[in-house]
Amino acid sequence: MSVTTEFLPIGILPDISTTFPVSSGTAGLTMTVPGMMAARSAPEVMLFPGLIDRRRIVLWLSLILLAGCLIAIMAPTFAVILLSGTLVGISLGAFWAMGLSVAVELGAKEKTHKAAAAVFARVRAAMILEIPMGSLVAE
Repeated sequence: MSVTTEFLPIGILPDISTTFPVSSGTAGLTMTVPGMMAARSAPEVMLFPGLIDRRRIVLWLSLILLAGCLIAIMAPTFAVILLSGTLVGISLGAFWAMGLSVAVELGAKEKTHKAAAAVFARVRAAMILEIPMGSLVAE
């Protein structure tokens, strides 16, 4: 879900600009804002793993992502869409900063390479399948 949430706006920018009366360039902020927030949150989350269990952090990040998605679903204005993008960006940046280490930590030590491969295979599959499907559904 995280990769779809991150990249789906690319395929529906024209729909965003017609649903909310904004230009195509302004609709592009739905990609820019989450990216900026991801860049900001990624380094910050690395301060917490020594203090809090990483699995708990990933759970909270997933809940933030869910909240951002729910806000986007019910957004009455473009500003609210950008607010949801802020939450999505915070969640995704922090998740990607530590998601791989959590996957490796959860797996058996002799299979860490498979855990890492599974994470990245899922990302690639989402980019190839879920984003075009999301655009098709929006169509």
